[in-house]
Amino acid sequence: MFKRKTAKAISPTGIGLANLIDKLQKNADKVEQNIIETEKNYNRDIKKINEGKQPLYQEDTNNMLLNSLEILNILDEEAVTASRLNHPQSKMIEDDMKRLRVRVMKLCEDHDRIYHITRSEQVPTTSLGKMIDEKLTSVNNKGFGQDLATVENELKEHNIFHSEVEALAPHITADWDGVDGRLYNKLLASSTARQKNLLSLFEYMQRCTNELYWMDQQAEERIAYDWSNNNLDYPARKKQYEDFISKCLESKEKTIDQLNKDGEELIEQNHPAKNAIGAHMDALHADWKEFLNLLICEENNLKNMDDYHKFHKDAIDSSNLLKRLQTEINQKYNPEFKDMYQVEVLIAELDDQEKAMEHFDERLKALQKRSLQVLPLKYRRETPQKLLPLEALCEYETTEGSILRGERYTLLRNNGHKWDVKDANGHTMSAPGVCFIIPPIDPEAVAIADNLINLHKGIKQKVTSSKPALQARLAELKKESTGDKQEQQCRQLMAGLDKVVHVKVANDLDKQEKAVYPPLEQTPSVQDCADRLQDIKSKHNTEAGTSQKQERCKSGAEFVDKHRTKLISGVSLVEPIADDMKPLIGDAKYQIILKSETTHAQMRKLLDFLTVARLKEELYQSLKKHEHILVEDLEHSG
Repeated sequence: MFKRKTAKAISPTGIGLANLIDKLQKNADKVEQNIIETEKNYNRDIKKINEGKQPLYQEDTNNMLLNSLEILNILDEEAVTASRLNHPQSKMIEDDMKRLRVRVMKLCEDHDRIYHITRSEQVPTTSLGKMIDEKLTSVNNKGFGQDLATVENELKEHNIFHSEVEALAPHITADWDGVDGRLYNKLLASSTARQKNLLSLFEYMQRCTNELYWMDQQAEERIAYDWSNNNLDYPARKKQYEDFISKCLESKEKTIDQLNKDGEELIEQNHPAKNAIGAHMDALHADWKEFLNLLICEENNLKNMDDYHKFHKDAIDSSNLLKRLQTEINQKYNPEFKDMYQVEVLIAELDDQEKAMEHFDERLKALQKRSLQVLPLKYRRETPQKLLPLEALCEYETTEGSILRGERYTLLRNNGHKWDVKDANGHTMSAPGVCFIIPPIDPEAVAIADNLINLHKGIKQKVTSSKPALQARLAELKKESTGDKQEQQCRQLMAGLDKVVHVKVANDLDKQEKAVYPPLEQTPSVQDCADRLQDIKSKHNTEAGTSQKQERCKSGAEFVDKHRTKLISGVSLVEPIADDMKPLIGDAKYQIILKSETTHAQMRKLLDFLTVARLKEELYQSLKKHEHILVEDLEHSG
């Protein structure tokens, strides 16, 4: 009757909707059974009446019809409830209810015609030959409907007519009223042929109608979908599209091809309703063509949405990283409140910082290049202040004319899902927005990329200008420096302690120094400082030597595993990293990585080849060299 969907929702509303649909199905099945049983009883009673006997099922059929009308009233209420609960097939359910009611009302009319017309219980007084001749003329002059509902009614009417024809058989005798048996056989053959033609036509139309309805639903779904930048749920739509292409498209195409083949066979057999069959074939072909065109539009729009949101995500990540870097540089490379040895360390670090900025410069240039290809998706949901050019993604037939793939149009008004457009000849049409793209550029995307470039440029200038400031500060500190050389050397050793010993060791040293050693004098000797440093190092040499390698390998592998997804999307310099890993993974895997189309795919392949902690540690070291800023950002984020 109508499609039964598996309820997946667990909310009370979802459970109630599932129960409602189950009741709808049971009630509709009951009405369908009543209709079938009533039709059978009609045929039985027609035979009895034509034989001059009393009908047997008049009361039963009357009760079944009354019961069906009561159930239909319940079904109407349930259909309204389904619509209110936003059931996806509510429209189809309402259509099914209407068709059921039409069939029941037709049976009510048949009931009055069969049982309330006075019939002679004896042999007909009219000429049987005349009756057969009239029926033969009637059956030969009847045509065929052009739609499913009409053909369905014609089939039901003819089933009754055919039963009446069969009921005449006992009255055909060789010499009764001069009736020629061959005339009756001709009538029976014509009635049987029409019944067969109506059955084949109804079956073909029903199959075509099912597919046409499905394609109409698919078209409405794609036309009504939000293809603008507001829609953040597009990945689910993308997966649905990919699943349909890979799993369902081929079988659906076979179904359409089979319908066309069956239609051609019926026409070749000179089916009397070949005009109606041809019309359904044409409608099927047009709707299938439209559906394939909309699939092309869907694929393009999904790609554009993906590119748009990936660009903005990368831009936000880059902006956050640059702002964090800017704050760090302003604080770290400020020469104020730093001693001479801290300033020397900062000057040495500036060279590495400049190299890292150069690597990030390449990423921003790539982002700026991408900004020129981003589509202005926001104009898909609002009418711009000026006329915008459009490009048609597919062919589409409208009531005003045809949209041609690849042609340029002008957007006059955005009416939601339908757009008013104008072609090159000035002809205005209304067509679905899904059929068009608004070509680049997107001013907002370009502005975002330019701002990032300017921010990066300012940070580079800050790094460059910090070196002279630090050098000047160093010179001042050297002039101001007092005390003997031994004290200066001691302070230098102590300042470099953090770079020699691991952070954990440094913390332990601090505890042990306070617990074991008394405070140093105000002017300690170089030997005193050196001895203490050597003593502390020796206490931790074994632990640091044995566990540091394991800890280092473990931490690098954990970093790679923890941030796998962000590494795939964030690393842009995959090729130099792959060059570093080539001796470890081999030339075959190296070539596979380079042949991948995008940097995301390359990085995913590289990570898939790294199955042991040692290889992941080597990758971590390569990332620190080539993607210093990204690694630092991920480590800070935890």
